[in-house]
Amino acid sequence: MARPDAGIARAVLANGLTVLVAEMPGSPVVSIALSLEAGSRYDDEKTAGVACLAANAVLEGPRGNAGPSFARLVEAAGTSFDAFTGYETAVFVATALPGRVVEVLGHLFAMIADPALDERTVARARRAQASEIASDARDAYQTARREFFDLAYGPHPRRRPVVGYAPTVAGLTAADTVDFCARRYRPGGAVLAIAGGVRAGGVLAAADRASRAWRGDAPLLPDHGDPPGPGSRRTRFVPMRREQVHLCLGHVAIRRSDPRYHALEILDAILGDCAGFGSRLAKRLREREGLAYVVESDTVGSAGIDPGVFWAYTATSPANAAAAVGGIREEIRRVVAEPPSDEEVAAAVSYLRGRRIIASDRSDSRALGLVRIERRGLGLDFESRYPGILSSIGPADVLRAARDVIRPDDCCLVAVGPSCDLALD
Repeated sequence: MARPDAGIARAVLANGLTVLVAEMPGSPVVSIALSLEAGSRYDDEKTAGVACLAANAVLEGPRGNAGPSFARLVEAAGTSFDAFTGYETAVFVATALPGRVVEVLGHLFAMIADPALDERTVARARRAQASEIASDARDAYQTARREFFDLAYGPHPRRRPVVGYAPTVAGLTAADTVDFCARRYRPGGAVLAIAGGVRAGGVLAAADRASRAWRGDAPLLPDHGDPPGPGSRRTRFVPMRREQVHLCLGHVAIRRSDPRYHALEILDAILGDCAGFGSRLAKRLREREGLAYVVESDTVGSAGIDPGVFWAYTATSPANAAAAVGGIREEIRRVVAEPPSDEEVAAAVSYLRGRRIIASDRSDSRALGLVRIERRGLGLDFESRYPGILSSIGPADVLRAARDVIRPDDCCLVAVGPSCDLALD
């Protein structure tokens, strides 16, 4: 296998767009990912959900050719576009055959540079988003996650769901999406990553031609500061007719730039983010005590420009809720009280390295990985350095990071479902 960073080209085009191309000889497809600094971080209270609405409306196509006619053009190129809006970015993705990449790039930038965003187009996207919000409200896991973020972050923008709230989305107009795109959909600060069976030189030239009409300096990145936290109320119960109670426990944690990130990544694999049921939480709550089938934790997954969260999640019967929370708390206390074993660290490193290698063989994962590397300033050689970074971290490093970041007695707790034997607000 070639090194993950072999065959990567990077260029900044005249309009400010950063383009990265990973050559994957023999790959039958090409994956394209365009990342814009246009996530829900740039909504406000009155327009919560506009970032998501704008991205979905943009998918309808360019001015003068939106809707079914644009969909037919895209289908004729043998592909489709999708959009994924997160807290920081909106990412437009497509997979194409190598011989159709130039055509697909043309459609992509026609759509991005001059989207239709008329009332009819935005109304369709708004109805779909309202349906998603209603669906999430009926889902116990999604409700628990939403309520946990709301409690943990206080008034910080990170607390808001990416899809927004039903009342705010209902009030959004086409003009709101036009304004949002004018401010955030700019080539300056945007990242285009292409991975698959292509040659870098030809693709870079094609991206330059296709995006030439798209103009705009990089949008501002406001500093939202550190989340003030939940204040005195640290627990919340949301009643829902379910057989199980869904539990989230944790607190605000680190930014992606934190030097302890990789030690905490290893901690995650040990505590609650390992494949199968090999983590400490799974061994205890599932295998030993039979309290829950699903139990997991994460410290680095949501880390970004702003601090992410450390959190643990499980679902169990109401009668077992107190025991499940007690078991999670005990395992959290243990990771800050004693170092993991050499064997645990070695197994975690092997798991993380293997997961990375498998992902590097897929063009879609490779393209999205390039976006993350560029956005975080990790360097084009990051993938080849990654195994060495992990191997340099020992049990004492993991313990030190855990003690610095994890606060077992300063956690928020959210329960969603039937009433249970927990002291909750």
